[in-house]
Amino acid sequence: SHTVTVTAIGDGTTYLDSSAGSVTFALFTKAGTSANPYDVANARVAIDANTGITGVYGTGIVSAITTDYNSQYNNISFDMSVDGLTTSDQLRAYRATGTEAANIAVGNIVVISGDLTKYGQTYEFAEGCTIVSRTAPTYTVSFNSNGGTGSMSNVTDVSGSYTLPSNGFTAPSGKTFAGWKANNAGDLLAVDSSYTVTANVTFYAQWANIVTVTYHANGGTGSDIEVEVAQGNSYEVVANTFTAPAGLAFSKWNTAANGSGTQYAAGATINALNADLDLYAQ
Repeated sequence: SHTVTVTAIGDGTTYLDSSAGSVTFALFTKAGTSANPYDVANARVAIDANTGITGVYGTGIVSAITTDYNSQYNNISFDMSVDGLTTSDQLRAYRATGTEAANIAVGNIVVISGDLTKYGQTYEFAEGCTIVSRTAPTYTVSFNSNGGTGSMSNVTDVSGSYTLPSNGFTAPSGKTFAGWKANNAGDLLAVDSSYTVTANVTFYAQWANIVTVTYHANGGTGSDIEVEVAQGNSYEVVANTFTAPAGLAFSKWNTAANGSGTQYAAGATINALNADLDLYAQ
């Protein structure tokens, strides 16, 4: 009888060693080809088995940049893993080149071609490897009425900077829309502000009590204008739309009809509006 060592690699080849004193299996679930690249786990198995490591392809999610992009040599070094986490088994792309080298970022899904090796305790694609492709992951943005009514459609295939939309929900009774909070936590985010999406995220509508800003013509022509504002929010004073009395021109707003109160120029910002406010044209 004989004891054999069997190494099964991605192309289906089987090697038998009748002189071996044990049975060893190095199992590959990926072929390391462009059509079926190694994942990080398979690449590490190939390196340990010292087979299927030349001119192969591998894929993973960038978990860390280990050496910043070098514009002179158009290369970058980075680690990747099956899930993009630094706590998982890593495979390094050492001084990887290619048209996407300058664009590599943590979270990108990459395909690398080159030779696999082990340097010390580091499993890696050796220097001279090429970045075949880079894909930024995409995520889903969803919305929660958070006590309001109605619905807003999810937004798919989002990555990086995302501009927050206007509220599409109906406010609870006696409330008005104040802004958004990502996953209902953190800072209040205004409509049209930018948010960096790095994972699926749900924006929760935030509701506040209503305060009213009332604009008065104060001798000019036109009806009073009322504007509802979320209590505690900043507010930008609007331009005058009243018709001035004969021989006069609008100059500013004031909290008193006779001009003895606090004055505001059109476009001025009130940082936190916490009570109803009357503004009289001057």
